[in-house]
Amino acid sequence: MLIWILDTFQAKKVTRKQKTRGGTFRISGVGKIQIRGMSRNGGTPKTMEVLKKGEDWIISVTYQCVAERNSGEHIHAFDWGVTTFLTITNEAQQISVVENPRFLRTASEKIEKVQQKLSRKKLRSNNRKKVKISLSRIHKKVANKCLDFMHKTSCKIVESSKRIITEKLAIKNITKVPKAKIDEFTGAYLPNGAARKAGLNKSILDTSPSQFLQMVRVKAEEAAYELEELETKKLKPSQRCASCSDIVKKNLSQRIHKCHCGFSISRDVNSALVMLKFELGSLKIDEKIETRCRGPALCTGTLSGVLNHETPSIITQ
Repeated sequence: MLIWILDTFQAKKVTRKQKTRGGTFRISGVGKIQIRGMSRNGGTPKTMEVLKKGEDWIISVTYQCVAERNSGEHIHAFDWGVTTFLTITNEAQQISVVENPRFLRTASEKIEKVQQKLSRKKLRSNNRKKVKISLSRIHKKVANKCLDFMHKTSCKIVESSKRIITEKLAIKNITKVPKAKIDEFTGAYLPNGAARKAGLNKSILDTSPSQFLQMVRVKAEEAAYELEELETKKLKPSQRCASCSDIVKKNLSQRIHKCHCGFSISRDVNSALVMLKFELGSLKIDEKIETRCRGPALCTGTLSGVLNHETPSIITQ
């Protein structure tokens, strides 16, 4: 899905030479909307959605187009995390790290002050509406920074790779709230670590892992290969040693992997090496691991409709 449109929307074929930047679009009852951006690939417009988010009107056009994206020569495996956003390794075992920008954490103090100011305003007053608009602008800025970061990071890793390997993440399970603990005799609620888990969940969701992986999938398919996702429960990359393949159990707070074989390295680097070595066949384990490539295979080299829905759905507020 591309947030771009021609000056006058018509269902006609658009070539790369015909691409224009900017323009306006008129909607009955709304007026003229300023257009920003341009189509990256030429194609035939199929569907169009007019959405309103906060103060902004967005026109989202879906094109049927031929996939065009460069690919590289390396095989990369990456481990997603909260301490560092990505830990990447290649077949030469060269390690690179993408730091976690923590956009929401950085803006949390400012958001908290505006929310407190909003709560003190009288309901349905003009002053409350003004503060509400200010709050929505802060959230919009954080969301835009996050999207920009994820698009650039996913583009860089896809265009430098011919294969990408990672683990299959179940974000709903990772961010589950701990069950309540009740004393059998008094019926009182016991500490269950919910407050600490809430802080961790906030940090996890701040990185938007599901959205990032979806971006990598779409861009990889445009480059004529697929994101390979390994079964986490069977491979256990964060617990398995990349040197001897034995399981070394660790708590989440333990950031260094130390094995009885003498291999010691960062936990995130070890996870990335386990996935890479397993896929290359240099790490043997007893369990049977399934590799799951999500998304439709590129049989014809044509992307259409849902495949290009790289931007998230926007709900009118």
